[in-house]
Amino acid sequence: MLFIQDKEMNKSNELKIKQMKTKTLKELVEEVKEKKVRNIPTFNQEIDQFLNGGISLGEITQIVGFPGSGKSQLCMQIACNVQLPEEIGGLNSECIYYDSYSQFCISRVQRMAECICASYPEYKLNVKEILEKIHVYQPHDIVSLCSSLLSINNKLNKVKVIIIDSIPTFYKKAMCNDTIRLAALHRIIQILSIYSNKYYLSVVIVNHLTTKKINSNYTSIDYTQSAPFLTYFLRNGGVIFTSYIKNSIFLYQIESKYKAIIQTTTRLQNGNISFEITEDGFR
Repeated sequence: MLFIQDKEMNKSNELKIKQMKTKTLKELVEEVKEKKVRNIPTFNQEIDQFLNGGISLGEITQIVGFPGSGKSQLCMQIACNVQLPEEIGGLNSECIYYDSYSQFCISRVQRMAECICASYPEYKLNVKEILEKIHVYQPHDIVSLCSSLLSINNKLNKVKVIIIDSIPTFYKKAMCNDTIRLAALHRIIQILSIYSNKYYLSVVIVNHLTTKKINSNYTSIDYTQSAPFLTYFLRNGGVIFTSYIKNSIFLYQIESKYKAIIQTTTRLQNGNISFEITEDGFR
């Protein structure tokens, strides 16, 4: 079923490519003006300032970190914040949330929603409505995730953010060989890239850090196997992710303090920012 749907989507994409017209730079600038630069706020002032208002639309943002660094907390906050009225920085839209752990914390999201409603009483926001606009999917593995993403193509008109928490967990759950898993992973990133542009929505994917040991003088002409090994922290996904992801947010914790390092393709310098996880949410 997955591959049948995949072929249909490929045919559709081929047709679009044939019908595609070239655009001048002036036309592209006008398109940007029409869309207006609106992002999804995170409720952390420094992060939002660095990202020109928050999580970008029309792009894929990667949230990376070790367990307990606040990745899911930020995702749940984004799922709530995308629903804020446009007058206060939101998009008045809905969220699709892919949960790999089958442990989506409803009580936590409810608390975040309650805080939002209490903070903006003049807009008469409703906790129940906020929860109803977060559509949670729980596929079994990376292959069923790919199939599910193909199936939502016609359900995205009111959606402005797709969150996948997390890609590595879906990948590890797959009971198939690496070739099929890698093919599904690559197709998923392609689909998400298409959706982000077609519907001008934000895609947020959660990634994990992995460790790799490399000989300390591996590149030296005096290479010896007995040299000490250095441990590096690497993001999962490798080159499959690199060409598609525009922004990366690295979350980590040092001595009970939360920190974030932000990398973007539009800035030479990284942002090094502090944040908190409070009872009311990500701040």
